Amino acid sequence: MDEGKEKTMGEWKSRVGTKVAAGAAVGAVCGAFAATLRQLSLVGTAFNMGANFGIFAGLCGTTQELIRASTNASEITLLNSLASGFLTGGFLCGINRGPRSILPGALGFGTAVGLAHFVDENYLRSQDTFKRTLVSLDLLDIPDKEEKRRLMEGEVSQDQSWSLSSLWPSSIPAPIRIHSQEEVEELAKLRRKQLKDRMNEE
Repeated sequence: MDEGKEKTMGEWKSRVGTKVAAGAAVGAVCGAFAATLRQLSLVGTAFNMGANFGIFAGLCGTTQELIRASTNASEITLLNSLASGFLTGGFLCGINRGPRSILPGALGFGTAVGLAHFVDENYLRSQDTFKRTLVSLDLLDIPDKEEKRRLMEGEVSQDQSWSLSSLWPSSIPAPIRIHSQEEVEELAKLRRKQLKDRMNEE
């Protein structure tokens, strides 16, 4: 296997592995929440749902990579995610619940994966955040310098641009305004001055 193919395979494993880990983590949290509500075994339910989410994420992520490679696309598109969720959901539901559940499962999972892709791509960028967390904990090594630089640049731009107030429609008055760092510092100085004045008066 030449160097180019080894690099491509390494990137493929990294992307799918990240999705499996994220899926398992989300599943475990959902399982713990469901176990608390239904008074079930916390460890057993969290492990079971974590494993199921991880398996689905792994199969769906692999399908995404196969579609991306077959179409020579540089990125995983929304249409790719819809198709991957459709195929993976139909396959798993067909195995677990029989032929009648193939179409409903495909439509349900396809819609869910497509919606998750849209939200993540436009607002959350959770996969990049998850990767940066793993890198910071020395749990993930990214040999590609360009990919690593992209992640670090994304962290800086996210820190500069992200705020809760950006999600609120500008036409509606916000019930809570998020202060900037400069405003927070000014308020802290004002409060210290007020406290000092009160102490002097006493």
